Amino acid sequence: MKSTSQVITNECPNQKEAISWGSPALSMVRYSYKSFFRVMDTAPAICVLITNNITNNVDEFDQAMSTLVDSLIFRAAMRASTSSRSSTLKFVTGKENFTTDQDIYALMQCTPNLSSGDCSN
Repeated sequence: MKSTSQVITNECPNQKEAISWGSPALSMVRYSYKSFFRVMDTAPAICVLITNNITNNVDEFDQAMSTLVDSLIFRAAMRASTSSRSSTLKFVTGKENFTTDQDIYALMQCTPNLSSGDCSN
């Protein structure tokens, strides 16, 4: 199996920038011709993998997703403002009830070099 780094360079051979969410591990790999260290970037903003049909509940799904994402933004930014060793990860996970038998799971991570304000944005 090829690593995400190999796949992204093979699939984007003539690109100056690329982001891949990898497969199957979904580990994000990014490369660029310009520095992105200590630079806030809002793209890609969200990656959603939906395995069930939600066409009858799109508004409810959007509301549940919004609630979950808002809470994770707050928690990730709070981690960014603390000084403990674990705060350098700026990594949080969460779950929101969608229906009686379905939950939405999410993971959010800011890069360790961003301030809590940039992490919130």
